[in-house]
Amino acid sequence: MAYISDFGKNYSSLHEFNLRFEQFVHNYSHIITHNSEDHQFTLGLNQFSDWTQEEYKSMLTYEPLADSEIVYENTAININAVANSVNWVTAGAVGPIKNQGSCGACWTFSTMAIMESTH
Repeated sequence: MAYISDFGKNYSSLHEFNLRFEQFVHNYSHIITHNSEDHQFTLGLNQFSDWTQEEYKSMLTYEPLADSEIVYENTAININAVANSVNWVTAGAVGPIKNQGSCGACWTFSTMAIMESTH
């Protein structure tokens, strides 16, 4: 119930509640198992923790446009004018994590984060 409250979940019926609860238990079990093993990262709950893999994948799957064309422009820089190291967090170049919602443009968010940081 804390998950439902924390993420503002609303289910249209008892049937949907039961389906989402079952999926939540499945995903939560996966999180617990993963976090008990030796990995370089940990998992946690988020707004998708009551979704199936199919639902999650359908929202995030990128389908490129057939006629798209990418143009790159290069700019020369003076390598001697660049610092040996930079803390990008304190320099203000690292922005906060963004919630892309259901737009399916995770590639866009990561691309823009790189462009913002580079700029």
